[in-house]
Amino acid sequence: MNRDYFLLDPSGQPESGPYTEAELLDLLDSGEVGPDERCLHEPTGRIHPAGAVFQVIRPEPPEPAAPVAWKPAPFPEPPEESPSRPESPPRPRLLYRGNPAVLTYWRSIALAATCIGGGLATYQRVPSMLAMGLLAGSGILLLAILHRLRTQYYITTARVEVLRGLISRSSRELRIPDIRAINVVRTGLTGLIGIGAITFSSAAGDDDDVVFTDVSGASRLKQLVRQLQDAAGSLREP
Repeated sequence: MNRDYFLLDPSGQPESGPYTEAELLDLLDSGEVGPDERCLHEPTGRIHPAGAVFQVIRPEPPEPAAPVAWKPAPFPEPPEESPSRPESPPRPRLLYRGNPAVLTYWRSIALAATCIGGGLATYQRVPSMLAMGLLAGSGILLLAILHRLRTQYYITTARVEVLRGLISRSSRELRIPDIRAINVVRTGLTGLIGIGAITFSSAAGDDDDVVFTDVSGASRLKQLVRQLQDAAGSLREP
């Protein structure tokens, strides 16, 4: 930086110098040189007050921010409620599963016992009779078992049902609320021990009746269905 500035005395003669712009500015800041003292710029020959050598640019005051209109805070929107799914009805619960009572096949049991006993009795005289008796008795018992298993009875919390058949099956059922009458018939010696037939009737007619034939505890099963009807009736009441 060039030393181009001289301070002049009252007669216009150089009093001190030369100074650079930075040095002259330091003298002004420290107060050693007044802003009105004359200063010579040697390259141009201009004489002006020392304070005029530097033009101080003051920053413009910041513009006031525009007022912002007050707005109330928005209320939070309530969360959207997902549509509730309708409750599925409870699944029917199995309360009873059975077949015709074993004692209703007493004739088959007696015939099978006779065949086996006859074979044992004649074994000493005719050895082949034992095999024939065992085969006949076993065949009779097997037929009785298959006949018993082909008929199944069900009572659930929703319906009563009869299922028949081993390979080709057919069924008949009746809803608990549709039952209008329950009849129990017990006859003979088997009736004395609680074996009987239960008929569940509806208002539609005899063609839609469901019959449990030769079941054990017939009266107990009737009472079970009556309790289900009472429970279903109490649920329908307001």
